[in-house]
Amino acid sequence: MEIVNKPRSKTFVSMDSLWYEEERLSTFIDWPVSFISPQELAREGFYYLRTKDHCACAFCRGIIGAWEQGDTPRGEHLRHFPHCPFVQGKVTPNVPITQGSILARVSREVSADVGSAPTGIDVCGLGKPDTLQEYCKEGRILTKSSSAEVSMSSLGFRQYCGPKRKEYLTTETRLNSFKHWPEKVKQTPEELAEAGFYYCGLSDHVRCFHCGKGLRNWEPDDDPWVEHARWFPDCHFVLLKKGVEYVDKVRRENPPYIPVRNRPLLNAASATASSSPKPLTLNDDEMDKLMELQIMKHVLDMGFAPHVVVKALRKKLMEKNLAMELQRIKENMMCKVCMDKEMDVVFLPCTHMVTCSSCAVALASCPICRRDIQYAFKPIIS
Repeated sequence: MEIVNKPRSKTFVSMDSLWYEEERLSTFIDWPVSFISPQELAREGFYYLRTKDHCACAFCRGIIGAWEQGDTPRGEHLRHFPHCPFVQGKVTPNVPITQGSILARVSREVSADVGSAPTGIDVCGLGKPDTLQEYCKEGRILTKSSSAEVSMSSLGFRQYCGPKRKEYLTTETRLNSFKHWPEKVKQTPEELAEAGFYYCGLSDHVRCFHCGKGLRNWEPDDDPWVEHARWFPDCHFVLLKKGVEYVDKVRRENPPYIPVRNRPLLNAASATASSSPKPLTLNDDEMDKLMELQIMKHVLDMGFAPHVVVKALRKKLMEKNLAMELQRIKENMMCKVCMDKEMDVVFLPCTHMVTCSSCAVALASCPICRRDIQYAFKPIIS
């Protein structure tokens, strides 16, 4: 039974994106239980695991299945996982659909005043020139017409970088990761492994071993290679395997759906036309809704005056969308090697903190500065 009809966002940076109710709702593809709605389950913190009728809570990771007539998501949640902070009403980063929609609209308005792409670069493709005859020379382009050097990056080309997860370098090692792959997902482990993906071990979440980026919410007609090129056109694995023409063709025929809170500005020229930013249109009712977020209630419980908190929240939203800022902070804390766990190890003597403990044990030198690692320890972060 298909419930969510609007386009789905398939990309993810970490599992914490499931803090958004809208993202949880998008996971309910072909939900088999008719007497419990995906909307109710997503509202109660659950996302679909794509196996039988099993759902997991985004906050306690508890799994519930074998639903029966008369069961309620809140009742079963409390019965099986009474210590879950979400059902106990404790502070969690949950973002309901109503507040998520407000943050998305604010993000759209804020993005309209801040350019995020240089003018003259095709941000959808690779900016491949059509008419200039070029020669490559020491990493730069020399044009016949002007004899002027133009940097490769200004033409949209990205410098090549190696794979993020070398342990999944071969198709066989990637295929071996697909243990307990969800039975309801039509895409086979063989197809996904061939397209560069390994299984993250949760629902239908997979990552590319080369670019390290993740896809989920696989639908019956999705082709792994097409989805890889569609969402991650700069991935060098796709570019080397399929070529620029294939990627550009996929992007023209299947433009990705990107939620407005994550959507970059595509026309920077229009953004520079206005000399002053537009005022943020956020009415009192919307501010009241945002103040209902548990994290905001927690701030109020700390003793801050409501008008002070409202003023600070409005200022923060004008500077940068709150949801985008939370996501940016989370991304900055992710291990730069696996992009799965938070970094929690400091290397000495260079003092860089860039990896999680699982990745750190495999390194002899710092991946940032290449200095030998003499000491490694977990810092105490308060």
